[in-house]
Amino acid sequence: MNSLRSWLFEHREVQTYAFVGVAVTAASLEYLGLSRILAAIAGRLRIKLLGALALWNNKFDDATVSQIFIYPVKSLKAVSIENVRIDAKGLVGDRRYMLVAPRQPPMIGTFGPNDATHQFMTQRQVPLLATIRAIVSAKDGSLTLSSPLVQESVTIQPMKERVSGKKLRARIWDDITEVTDLGHQAGKFLSRVVSQDKDAPPLADKMRLVVMNKDDRFTDERYTPRSALSWTGAAPKVSLTDGFPVLIVSEASLDELNKRLGEKGKKPIPMSRFRPNIVVKGTKPFEEDTWRVISIDGLIFHIVKGCPRCKQSCTDQETGRVFEEPLETLSEFRALGGVKENVYFAQNAIAQGTGGSISVGSRICVLERGDPIWDVK
Repeated sequence: MNSLRSWLFEHREVQTYAFVGVAVTAASLEYLGLSRILAAIAGRLRIKLLGALALWNNKFDDATVSQIFIYPVKSLKAVSIENVRIDAKGLVGDRRYMLVAPRQPPMIGTFGPNDATHQFMTQRQVPLLATIRAIVSAKDGSLTLSSPLVQESVTIQPMKERVSGKKLRARIWDDITEVTDLGHQAGKFLSRVVSQDKDAPPLADKMRLVVMNKDDRFTDERYTPRSALSWTGAAPKVSLTDGFPVLIVSEASLDELNKRLGEKGKKPIPMSRFRPNIVVKGTKPFEEDTWRVISIDGLIFHIVKGCPRCKQSCTDQETGRVFEEPLETLSEFRALGGVKENVYFAQNAIAQGTGGSISVGSRICVLERGDPIWDVK
């Protein structure tokens, strides 16, 4: 029996053959609009079988979770935690709030009913946002903002503020989503930080703290595998992250980058620069590039594409100061995709299933590997 288990796990093409019938049926029923649903069902069943076989064989890799981070407010400081629950939008408590600033009104006329009136703001525009810590109280859900640049912290009650708060339409990259302004108290605190950033863009001093209202953001279809869709073929939801729910990286990848920095006589950089959610240890450098599906404590994560790094990775997450590294060195060996300007560090992922949790120390099982996926032109 043990030999059969091992054979099934190693010869995974058997699983593919088992679902050929479903795939053929999906293709033949495309005109009925059922192919997407059938492909999702086939993909999910295949991944479930992979997971079951891995557990049956006690087939774990050497990798384990070494750190977990959430970012209660998008682009503010990371919060390190020992364990976290997973919900439909990723890690519970991760980037459910964000900062926005008013957009310049049209030259002629006013904003239309579907236009974004506000634009999301990050450390890309205001590096000093890195100095702000946001803590959500487990007791009453209150949100406290603090920064060494401002003498007093501010605490708000989001549930109370969102009842009377003004509804805004905010742009996040190509998405427009409805959010609620959480009040003047938070806005004044943010203004006091932004006013100290001499390079802040126009209207940034009118920044507001907002909370997401609707589940109307979804992962990019170009990179979302069919096996990551719901049983009904729906794309995974996204909170206020840039594009995908989870970011995973290995300690070994950072070690390799820091080795190259050291060879240039430059100082090492901390993992905080890359703002991951899940950090793993026990891998080779950039081994996570080849992961396609992994299991952590029985929860499935689809690794969908590499994360292109922007100048935010050059911002010190304690002081808000901006440097040239790590983009300069990453460009020497991590410019790998079809978009010439992009350099990659860490992998975007989609969590499948809700209600479970992962912890520091959790073992990782790589269920499927494949070629790295980068941004398409």
